[in-house]
Amino acid sequence: MSVGDTHTIQALNSASLPVTEADLLAHLQTLTQTSTCAKTPGLGPIFGQLQAAVTRQVPYDGLVSDLNKRDAGVWTAEDEANTEQFAKLYQVPVCSEFWRQGDWNGTVAVSQAQPVPGATPATNVYFATQKSVRPDITQAVILHEALHNLTGLSDARLYNLLTGTAKGLGLRHSCVISKVLIDNGCAVGAPQDDLCGEK
Repeated sequence: MSVGDTHTIQALNSASLPVTEADLLAHLQTLTQTSTCAKTPGLGPIFGQLQAAVTRQVPYDGLVSDLNKRDAGVWTAEDEANTEQFAKLYQVPVCSEFWRQGDWNGTVAVSQAQPVPGATPATNVYFATQKSVRPDITQAVILHEALHNLTGLSDARLYNLLTGTAKGLGLRHSCVISKVLIDNGCAVGAPQDDLCGEK
């Protein structure tokens, strides 16, 4: 699919992912307002919106999506506060989120946190699609990205919301958010322990 005349994004069939939104939805449908997941700090007020957020998700191949991060909505209010850096997002393609000096940097997915003007809510998720990374696309990753779509929060602020703390991620990889979701029964599976450094 082309956006304008200069950018390309490629939709994915969610059934082609190793874990599908349907798998996650089946799990979420078993949870109630009294479940541990619903009582996770910060999730209580939005617990009833989780299934809709997952259902609305539109997956894209992040490796070939060269739409700039600003137009793609891959930014947060924190990014907007730094006006100089925010302006530079027009020059940074979504696909750059997945690479560091030509090698995969460990990022499995990034989300549209801000709706495109005239279209609400945010729905797009860009996945790393190379064969070696596909096993890392888990229920927790899909839900983690749906929470970005739903809240518009950065990883650090989403972690704070889910843990009821103000400490942020520090130097930890954002997969600790997936670990919090799994530990609280919001998703089934294991996070990328090699990146999290936590079991």
